[in-house]
Amino acid sequence: MSAGVGPVSITATAAAMQALAGVATVSEEVADSVLRGVSFLAVSLLNEDVRAEPMYAMASISSVLTRPEFVSVGGKRTKRALEQAVDRMMIGLERDEDRVEEEPFRRGAMADTWRHLSLHLAVGAVASAQPTAVFDPAMRRSLTELLDLQEMTPMHTRRGGFRTSPEGFVTSYATTLAVEAMARVRQALGGAVNPGRVFEIVCRTDGAHHSDARSVIGIRRRRVVLNSHAGAAFFAVCAAAGLSIALLAVGMADSLPKAGSCALVVWGTLVVAIGALVALITRFPAVSRTRVAAPVFAGFTAVVLPVITFLLS
Repeated sequence: MSAGVGPVSITATAAAMQALAGVATVSEEVADSVLRGVSFLAVSLLNEDVRAEPMYAMASISSVLTRPEFVSVGGKRTKRALEQAVDRMMIGLERDEDRVEEEPFRRGAMADTWRHLSLHLAVGAVASAQPTAVFDPAMRRSLTELLDLQEMTPMHTRRGGFRTSPEGFVTSYATTLAVEAMARVRQALGGAVNPGRVFEIVCRTDGAHHSDARSVIGIRRRRVVLNSHAGAAFFAVCAAAGLSIALLAVGMADSLPKAGSCALVVWGTLVVAIGALVALITRFPAVSRTRVAAPVFAGFTAVVLPVITFLLS
């Protein structure tokens, strides 16, 4: 990115390969340059080069290796690198990793930083390299996040433009990358999407029916997904286990220390409450989890406090 001063850059190499794609077979010199450049990108990824670890680098590599002009260059090694890049990008999208990443370089005698929009780049790269991934939940969420960055206010002077991030500015750079990503998604869908599949996804996302799977709890985009039938079964198991623990604690209150019997009662009723919470969340998908949790734990408190008071007295 800075002549002979700075280090070799994945960004610069990928950009050069994109520029040479249209003339890759013009001369032996160009063909040799293409072979060396594509091989460098593939090997950097396969050898876990630190320069290939960021999301923007994997997206740049994937965009090059996906091009028809370069598919056969490097053989199986290139194919393995492309598959590895897609897998890593999907993991990054699922974990909501950095959406804006930085790459240091030199501009003459001055040190500078290039900020890459990893969300924009990764969505387009995955859609181009693995079209079937557009229906993956992580990819759908990422595409939704990308579309939410577009300025749609009618009175806004930059209406139609995309922001660099939810708090960022509308820029031509972000807009260009976003439009390219949407074009690749459109191409991946083939322009003829099955309406039934789209309707099924919309219903699942909006929670139109309780038999559709719903996220019960999630930590860093790793979710537990159940539908109403699984939720009812979970409640039955929790109710049987929780009531057994609580009734044994009450029945053996004279033989156990007060603190122990109280703790068992609390634990048993809590198990029942958790089962009820999961069952209600999956049975009423249109209701937020917070609104469901409030009455469940209010009832849990109303049951536990009198029992604990009885045991202590």
